[in-house]
Amino acid sequence: MHSNIPIRGLRQPATAPVWALHYGSAQTPMVTAVPDVMWPRMFRLRWPDGSTSDNANLTRCKDAALALCAPGRNPQCFRWHLSDKPTEGRTCAGPARAHQDTARHEMEGAR
Repeated sequence: MHSNIPIRGLRQPATAPVWALHYGSAQTPMVTAVPDVMWPRMFRLRWPDGSTSDNANLTRCKDAALALCAPGRNPQCFRWHLSDKPTEGRTCAGPARAHQDTARHEMEGAR
């Protein structure tokens, strides 16, 4: 029997919308929120090194990305950009990257 459920491990189509978090006027995103291939309406944070977070809804992903990238930065300078093509981001500088595991744990506990 044929099923419309996507198989885990398949890549997202190139046209899937991607949310990119930028700081100030930077053209390179710090992190992207990409759709999960297994669960509809769920997203994962993709870091510049290629690692991804657990899945969460878009609001939680955006909140976690800001929490990880914002320490030491002006929170009003962040902006989200919706793109239909995947982009590579850069690593969150400073201590924000050290808190990535904590935020991932918080996202898992919220499920």
